[in-house]
Amino acid sequence: MGGTDTRARLQAVSSGPAPSPLPDVGWLCEQGPLRPGELHETIAFGGEAERQLERSASAGRVSPSLAARLLLEAALLRRDLQAAGAARADGLLDHAAGAARVCRRLSAGEADYLRALRMASRPEPTGAVTVPVRLLARLEELDLAAALAGDARQAVSWEAAALMAGRTMLEWGLLRALRRPG
Repeated sequence: MGGTDTRARLQAVSSGPAPSPLPDVGWLCEQGPLRPGELHETIAFGGEAERQLERSASAGRVSPSLAARLLLEAALLRRDLQAAGAARADGLLDHAAGAARVCRRLSAGEADYLRALRMASRPEPTGAVTVPVRLLARLEELDLAAALAGDARQAVSWEAAALMAGRTMLEWGLLRALRRPG
């Protein structure tokens, strides 16, 4: 008897208006390939820097976030080379990147990243731009618009060569450019 009393008191309630859909934030995850093992921090560009990034990424046919990370590191590499007296090393680094081969065992993450770099031929949607934490403190040294106006495909090739050598682009580039012949 008690069970029927409970059911008699239950009433169906009509649902209210449908909630509005949540905003699409999928673009936040469109970061392009990330180097395995690195921590990244989101940064924002505005004005001319953002326009240059869009142009470079489009010309290089890579995602803006990948272009940003690699162009900034390439600009820091050039700055370090200039400080070391080897300011005009782009040709040497381009040649070294073109000749780079995998000569060590890559981790699964590194192999995936290298594959993604080599196949980076179509732009992804612009998402949140992230840069490796190791570069953050040095970004104030750069003219961001000038750094982001660089050649994204060149930066991708330098990054791939550095990865194959087991180094960051900065380490790889400095060692290559400053190596003494003989």
